[in-house]
Amino acid sequence: MKGTTKTPEKLLDAAVDLFAANGFGGTSIRDIARLTGMTVPNIYYHFGNKEGLLIAILERATRQIVEGLNQVVTQTDLDPLDRFKLLLKTHFDLLINVGRKEADILFLEEEHVSRFRKPFQIELMNIYRRELQTLQALGYVNQKNLTVLAFNIFGVINWHLRWYKADGKMTFDEIKEEMTSFVLFGMSGVPRSKLPRGKRLSGLRPSIKPHR
Repeated sequence: MKGTTKTPEKLLDAAVDLFAANGFGGTSIRDIARLTGMTVPNIYYHFGNKEGLLIAILERATRQIVEGLNQVVTQTDLDPLDRFKLLLKTHFDLLINVGRKEADILFLEEEHVSRFRKPFQIELMNIYRRELQTLQALGYVNQKNLTVLAFNIFGVINWHLRWYKADGKMTFDEIKEEMTSFVLFGMSGVPRSKLPRGKRLSGLRPSIKPHR
């Protein structure tokens, strides 16, 4: 199928590989041209310059992430806590399986993508704040500042990009379960014996009375 790949997509895929391997600063337009067998003017024609390539890569990756998360939060038939657990696991999956290299660029190339990241962070924050507000109203969240809580959750989710190795001792699914549990329970966790019968499958119980 590679022979049917359109020129812009071929350039983006090549740039992703080179940016992820050598960094944005360590990659030149000539490097991308050499890898794709295209001319430098052809790259400038499609993307303007190297930063244009970077922006196009990040737009493609962030669109996939946001669309994937929105598919979760629109499942209003799910229990809110189960939906939030699914949101976390989907977020992990998207960063690893949909575009690991793109995610590396997005979160590790701070100097070059800081201006671009702000709109993406706002979209993510809106998604998580809505879900956290619902859980707070039901008594599952006792932190007062949901923005700080959301940023802490993003830290857990994003940090694994720096250390996760596919050939490690734990599978990705095992790591995903542990990290999801950490977000929900913290370091100490919640003794399962103290959970109400109706909430044992969800693995969490309300910690404060629901707001009226």
